Amino acid sequence: MRCFKSIQWISFGAEKSGEYLGIGRNPTDNSLQIVAANKSTNSHNIY
Repeated sequence: MRCFKSIQWISFGAEKSGEYLGIGRNPTDNSLQIVAANKSTNSHNIY
């Protein structure tokens, strides 16, 4: 994300386990937000 300023969102997921990890850029201030979901979050996204 630091190297490619034009990228707004990158995400990875595992279909079988339902795990998910994403990182997004706020276009207003370029801050980054991480989103994760896995067994420990009961497959709910946490920010």
